[in-house]
Amino acid sequence: MTEQEALADPSLARHRSRQTAKMSFTEMRRNFVIKFPRGKGVIAYVYEDICMGCIHCADNCPENVRPDLEDAIVFTDRTSYLPDLTFETRNAFIVDENCIGCAKCAVICPVEAIVMIPRPGWEVLDDKPVTVEESQGA
Repeated sequence: MTEQEALADPSLARHRSRQTAKMSFTEMRRNFVIKFPRGKGVIAYVYEDICMGCIHCADNCPENVRPDLEDAIVFTDRTSYLPDLTFETRNAFIVDENCIGCAKCAVICPVEAIVMIPRPGWEVLDDKPVTVEESQGA
């Protein structure tokens, strides 16, 4: 099967995209712990004006890959207006209650549109999420 035929089939193209995203994440993994806090006390946040809709984040999100769980990253259509130009784009959107705070989406984002922020009642100390009560008692 040629590459053009493979890309014409949506399921094969999606599989290829997932494989590419997985390889990219593996190569970048050593920055994973250093750059982004992770855990149940943090959640992904998408800067909509930077997101280019490439779907790498969704391809790496464990919640999106498992069919028994709800997606944590979905895409929304957006209309952008410039002088003499109107175009449609799509942006990643984080479903708060489904995000597990793994930071894989933030690591893989090629334009750094995703960051990890503390959930309400949590804060990040020494790159680790802790509850506000724990941080005040320390």
